[in-house]
Amino acid sequence: MDSQPRLLFVDDESSIRTLMPAVLKRHGFEVTAAATVSEALNLIATRSFDVLVSDLNIGEAGDGFTVVSAMRRTQPHAATFILTGYPAFESALEAIRQQVDDYFVKPADVETLVGRILAKLDGPPSERHGIPARRLPTILEEHKHQIVARWLDAANTDERIREARLSNEQLSDHLTALIDEIITASGDLTLSPGALVAARRHGQMRMQQGCGVVAMIREAHILHGVLCHIVQENLLGADISFLVTDIMRIGEAVQGFLEESLHTYFEVQRAAESAKDS
Repeated sequence: MDSQPRLLFVDDESSIRTLMPAVLKRHGFEVTAAATVSEALNLIATRSFDVLVSDLNIGEAGDGFTVVSAMRRTQPHAATFILTGYPAFESALEAIRQQVDDYFVKPADVETLVGRILAKLDGPPSERHGIPARRLPTILEEHKHQIVARWLDAANTDERIREARLSNEQLSDHLTALIDEIITASGDLTLSPGALVAARRHGQMRMQQGCGVVAMIREAHILHGVLCHIVQENLLGADISFLVTDIMRIGEAVQGFLEESLHTYFEVQRAAESAKDS
């Protein structure tokens, strides 16, 4: 867009309402802020906007929908975005997908927010309607590099994992195979041939590297936590019809990989002890 995009920002938290508009203005937006639903509705009725960024819970839970609906009805060409602290109530997910162009989990990364807003404004109007529902494997596939980075950050600060003094490459050499298995898991504890080989190699390597069993369990626990956070952050774009099944498969894949790794770990350990005794 050639002129400054006119943006309506709605949030009942005064600190956010002060900070975010100031940041958005520095990125070239003409920003008007509102603190209540009634104030936002009045602005929508009397002024023209290119963009709406609204908190999901302004005064009451979910009343950001009222603001979004009013903008869609009154100014249908405006790009609409939702801010939410914890998008975890399923009854609202489909409504959000139907009415908004995108959503951001607080605290929203400003550069990402601005980039997505500008992308919507620069795109044709036909591309500004709704968030496509995706299966969790697709979402995890899109965030593979982020999953590895977050896991490494957490593993490097875990006391039990750090005891072995492994490099990032040594720590994460099994992650790609495990994440791929999580993405393609069939829904039971039977690992694919490739994942089976990777799990056994992981158990053998951890034994040889001097890692303890607790550290291996911590590795799996951290990965499961990272995956859950990725799911939470992308929940509004998830296909609810398969959500429970996909979450169960994630847990089963992590558990299956850990069990096979530990089985090999103990086999290698027993073999080493037998060799010493003979």
